[in-house]
Amino acid sequence: MSTDDAAWLEPLAAAASRDLVEMSRPAVRVDESLSCVEVEDVFVLEPALTSIVVDGEDGLIGLITRTHLVDVLSGRLGFGRVLNQRRSIGSVADWGPLVLAADTDLTTAATRILTHAGERWQDVVVRAGDELRVAPSAAVMQALAGAFMNRASHDDLTGLPNRARFLERLEEMCREAGQHPDRAVAVLFVDLDDFKQINDGLGHEAGDDALRDAAQALSGEARPGEMVARLGGDEFAAILDRPFSEAERSVVEGTAQAAEGFRLALSDRAGLRASVGAAVGRRGVADAESLLREADLAMYAAKNVGGGRVVVSDPARGHLTLTEAGRLHRDPDQEIREAIERAIAEDQLTLHYQPIVSLDDFAFGSVEALLRWNHPARGLLSPAQFLADAGRLGVADEVDLWVIDRALADFARWRSSGVEGVPPWLNVNLSRHVLERADLHERVMDSLHRHGVPSRSLRLELVEDTDPELLTRAAPQLNALRDDGVLLTWDDMGAGSSSLKQVTQIDVDGLKIDRAFIAEIETNPSAHAVVRMLILLANAMELQVTAEGVETPEQLRTIAGLGATYAQGFLLARPTPAEDLLDVVREWHATGRARARGQGEEPTGDLAGV
Repeated sequence: MSTDDAAWLEPLAAAASRDLVEMSRPAVRVDESLSCVEVEDVFVLEPALTSIVVDGEDGLIGLITRTHLVDVLSGRLGFGRVLNQRRSIGSVADWGPLVLAADTDLTTAATRILTHAGERWQDVVVRAGDELRVAPSAAVMQALAGAFMNRASHDDLTGLPNRARFLERLEEMCREAGQHPDRAVAVLFVDLDDFKQINDGLGHEAGDDALRDAAQALSGEARPGEMVARLGGDEFAAILDRPFSEAERSVVEGTAQAAEGFRLALSDRAGLRASVGAAVGRRGVADAESLLREADLAMYAAKNVGGGRVVVSDPARGHLTLTEAGRLHRDPDQEIREAIERAIAEDQLTLHYQPIVSLDDFAFGSVEALLRWNHPARGLLSPAQFLADAGRLGVADEVDLWVIDRALADFARWRSSGVEGVPPWLNVNLSRHVLERADLHERVMDSLHRHGVPSRSLRLELVEDTDPELLTRAAPQLNALRDDGVLLTWDDMGAGSSSLKQVTQIDVDGLKIDRAFIAEIETNPSAHAVVRMLILLANAMELQVTAEGVETPEQLRTIAGLGATYAQGFLLARPTPAEDLLDVVREWHATGRARARGQGEEPTGDLAGV
């Protein structure tokens, strides 16, 4: 390929969405009756030309490349020009070139190039209506590579940078701040309030539209040099690059005002209500993950005081809430801690249970305990609305131990009920905080013995991206539990950033695939590939596999076909209070099991209402 052609291809690496027409040029065409020497003259007049289309009889299309014509006119012993100069170009042309329609997508075009039987890497003929064009195969492959690179660092739905790209940029800015003590790094964590109501009430299409509107509003508020990213779900983040004052208090106040601008942009331009958490780092700031986590905790603090506002995490003064008057005041952390401790002591906490279905016989294989808080003033709260504060304030481990004990009490009652179809296992989540306890093994075994539940009936779920150092410290406790028969499972596999080494740091019995991959398994080939890879990995390690978030019959059939062991999701059964679970078990054993088997094996049946 010539230097001119290489220069023409240079921008194609970023042309992920361009079609074949945009990466091609009009074809130079000659009649098949022209001699080889006459066609050589055409190549001489256009040095950047790599191939010429040859027109044959009855609309037949051929192709002659510059390199092939040079070979013909050179010949094996150097007599090619004497022998072939008057020979017709039609006699040496390739009459089976790759011809693609102009609307062929990049992936299909690349596949056709790789599997085409003709000369490897020659130009592709593009048919655009009545016009013929040519595109170098390298251009198609470069454009496809650009598409993959863009997809690896950007969110498909909104086009914003994704979490990985965001953290990469944040780490760069943290390093720069470490070299310049007077420079501050400010991070915003933005979560849309009541987004679930949009999805549930108006449908997922409306939810997607809302996320796109949010992305546009946040991007419009950002200044040059700042980054807005979508971290996942309805969570966004931004890195600020503002000329803040050097004074610590002014930096925090400036960050709060900037965060308020982003919150108002969502409200004014997209009609969306949001909670915004902010964190500021300077003078050798913490790592990017820690800074983002501080902003995340501040965002949850904003939700816990009613949402629709800004909270800034300040190392010197804790969490500061921006009032309507534009002033910052300290959040009453002690009141929050006491409220959570009171919730444990006064049984304000409650558990709902979601069945997990075996894909072998479609019976209930287990139930997962899901925490709720019956708040006396705010009603039923999900874990996302209070667990972050529980962890930050040092009471999350007590919450975990309460959940284990209460879940085992409920499980023991179901086992003794005599109801047919009661699941043989119970799944309970362990947070990072309870893993720090030196008496974890003792407390779990005490609850098992007190409620008379066999240890092998309990499955403890570990968060996939648990810190490796924390896992090392917790390994003796977890290994002791496993030695006594308790089963361990990795939760939300694929959602975090852990390596396979980290996942295999301790012995486990199963893994659960994050619902984000199951949601896209029918529409996103990458998600399908990840699910397939995780199931193959689990099978190789002899682990049980649970697919979370199964919401459609198609998803159920796909994960069953890929070899998953269990399925969990709204299609099969929704979370239910402990007192109603036996009714769900009876109904499932009577009718739901057969309907689920139909959905998992054949494209018939209806699970609505199960």
